[in-house]
Amino acid sequence: VDVMSDVATLIISGNTVLNENNEGLHSLRNALECVVDGDTIFFHASVNLISLLDPIQINKNVTIYGDTIGDITIFTDFDLPSMSNSNFAWKIPQSKNVPLENLIIKHNNNSLSKPLLLNEGNLILKNVKVLGNIQPIILNLLSGNITAEMNVEIRID
Repeated sequence: VDVMSDVATLIISGNTVLNENNEGLHSLRNALECVVDGDTIFFHASVNLISLLDPIQINKNVTIYGDTIGDITIFTDFDLPSMSNSNFAWKIPQSKNVPLENLIIKHNNNSLSKPLLLNEGNLILKNVKVLGNIQPIILNLLSGNITAEMNVEIRID
């Protein structure tokens, strides 16, 4: 097996998250910028915890896929100055289809009752845990649709 050619292929494709950084080359945010509608974002085995320091809006029809539930946690702390002016941590706009699979999405220090996920599109949760310290954890607006498949857990921690 030629490991270097496999790594080079991953780097060129842009759809694999290779680090836990909030932004920059090979981050989740970077992968979202690089993929096109219909792509799937994967995580390298070394990625376990991503701390979002800024809100993230998913403006493409894209699947975000973790290999095994519990291996990838994406965390937001609403007490961070960069999150103080945001009304959400994640936003799925109208007409966007966003399946999230085998992930843990979590927020903490949410004293202002901001939703972790603000959904106006089509959010599909499959083998996903969505955890928070206060409601609403998910705010599904009138145009939004949420589908839960397999094992989905939404709870206050």
